[in-house]
Amino acid sequence: MKDFFDPEENIRGGAKFLKSLLVLYNGDKKMALAAYNAGQEAVKKWGGIPPFPETQTYIRRVMASFREISIPGRTKIYEFKDANGKTIVTNDPRMVAQFGVGNPH
Repeated sequence: MKDFFDPEENIRGGAKFLKSLLVLYNGDKKMALAAYNAGQEAVKKWGGIPPFPETQTYIRRVMASFREISIPGRTKIYEFKDANGKTIVTNDPRMVAQFGVGNPH
């Protein structure tokens, strides 16, 4: 990343980092989100999700985006696997339609 203040680079960098955390924690979204929010060392120190109120709230809010059909004021997140078995996470319902998958998570 060359410019942390460039929104596009910042989002790409964050997404790449989150992807690496999902790989590190074998797809465990809550652990990856905990490491993303509180840091990998905090997750290691506590042997799991740290008891920090900010981290607990962050995980709860992000995970709610996967479960709720509609949360006023929040973006719906869709998760599915493509034809090659690759996990796709998106907030674009057109992409969901393009891949012909059914239910959002």
